[in-house]
Amino acid sequence: MATVNKNFRVKNGLTVEGNVTITGTNGTINSSNILTEATVAYPNVFATISANGTSVVADSSTDTLTLTPSTGITIVGNATSDTITITNSDLGSAQEIFKTVSANGTSIVADSNTDTLTLTPSTGITIVGNATSDTITITNSGVTGLTGTANEVEVSASTGSVTVGLPDNVTIGNNLTVTGNLTVNGTTTTLNTDTLAVEDNIIMLNTNVTGTPTLDAGLEVERGTYTNAKIYWNETANAWYLATPGDSAGAATEAAIATGGSTNLFNTISDGTNTATPDSSNDTLTFAGSGAITATVNATSDTVTIGINPSLELAVGFVTLPDAAFGSSSATSSGSTVVIDVWATATYSTAKYLVQAKNGSGDIEATEILVSVDGANNVYITEYANMFSNASLAEYTATYASGNVTVTATTTSGVVFKVSSTYIEA
Repeated sequence: MATVNKNFRVKNGLTVEGNVTITGTNGTINSSNILTEATVAYPNVFATISANGTSVVADSSTDTLTLTPSTGITIVGNATSDTITITNSDLGSAQEIFKTVSANGTSIVADSNTDTLTLTPSTGITIVGNATSDTITITNSGVTGLTGTANEVEVSASTGSVTVGLPDNVTIGNNLTVTGNLTVNGTTTTLNTDTLAVEDNIIMLNTNVTGTPTLDAGLEVERGTYTNAKIYWNETANAWYLATPGDSAGAATEAAIATGGSTNLFNTISDGTNTATPDSSNDTLTFAGSGAITATVNATSDTVTIGINPSLELAVGFVTLPDAAFGSSSATSSGSTVVIDVWATATYSTAKYLVQAKNGSGDIEATEILVSVDGANNVYITEYANMFSNASLAEYTATYASGNVTVTATTTSGVVFKVSSTYIEA
């Protein structure tokens, strides 16, 4: 018994001895048990297969058609389901895509069909890929907004541009350092500072003056309700002036303080009778000592010290107190008389003397004398104390003549008199 599991074709007849079993619906056996050609159905097939213009023809009944995939194509045959599955394994090759990407003038070309283009974020940029939604999100993670500050920085924005600048009126909330030059073209510059430190050693005023000058210039001190004080250059007088107000709202006293670049150190100095006034800007006030009175100037401490030198004798000196005066004098007799003192009756009415007399032998005498003059020019004298070492050396008299009182000692030649005097004013 023979079993045929495949289709076969009989063209000139087929005689089968024995039983024939046909399964399916495509065969018929006649009454003579003869299977004829007319009773078999044959499938329609292509004798030739064309692939992209190229014909593929079977060379024999046993020839096999093989399907070979190219790059990106996968072919899978299934003998069970009698199917052939052709799959595009490179999805990009079947789509319209860019083979070259240009980034800021640089071309990025795929090196192979499996090459990957990677987007790498820089500082302030975040890139997130979503495989589910097939999206790439690029986000600015750095500066997300620009805001100006009132009176400091002004910010305006439009599509594709941002403008940052200074407003018309600018306020600096903290320190401002200018390393270059600072030019102010306004008409008023106000400095509300407690301390102004200027490195330049000369401050220039009236810098816009050209030609013949006519404007004064200087420094003025605001004193509230009191009159301002100032020091300025007086262009009309061609001299520096000082405006000195008192502690009130009254007008200031303005006076020239320099001529030719020098300063008058004093205006006038008076001793009550005589007045010293500077004659020029370079005039000098001199302190001069006399006799035992000394005047010492210290240039370092800028002081003048008035003192008494006890090693020197006062030839004639006076110290004036209210209603009185003190003085001293000395005299040496060259004959039988010597004048001890002379004073004006218009100034003094009484004088008290302590007189010391010495001769060449070393004898000494000390005498206290009172002398007065009345309104009729009568002169009175008295000795109320006298002391001597050996013998009296002098006798004293007082006389009036021509408005003066003269005190005289009667003595011998060579006696030295030293006198300390006290005067009472008339």
